Amino acid sequence: MWDKVRRQAFFEISELRKLVAQHAGFLAEAGTAEPDTVHRIAMGATLNSFYGGVENIFKRIAKGIDHKVPSGESWHRDLLMAMAQATADRPPVISQELMEELREFLSFRHIFRAGYVINLKWERMAHLAFACEQTLDQFIAEIQSFFGGTP
Repeated sequence: MWDKVRRQAFFEISELRKLVAQHAGFLAEAGTAEPDTVHRIAMGATLNSFYGGVENIFKRIAKGIDHKVPSGESWHRDLLMAMAQATADRPPVISQELMEELREFLSFRHIFRAGYVINLKWERMAHLAFACEQTLDQFIAEIQSFFGGTP
């Protein structure tokens, strides 16, 4: 089962790399002027997709290795926290430090999905937009370490 989960995780990583690469040009522009509403919505969608891809990997690990995916009202948060903890079947998937960084993306994802996207505030999302690439690099390094190497 580990091999199947590993293949699925590395496929998701390739998609995350494409996603982050596509928003690099936007970030260069955002460094010079506050984005307009359309660009804030686009960045919000990117950040939402980014965390969705990370969470897809976590769900595959939870289902394929842990044999249980958290449920209930706080399952997204519980899943994230579970990935930073060892179980009888595996070591921690990610570090506590990365979990804390990803928690911010999860919080934003909730805001993005629960609110009106026209009300997105750049000052509340800029730090995530600029941290996305570095967070992805750390995430990939920790996933590679978890699975024992590169794809």
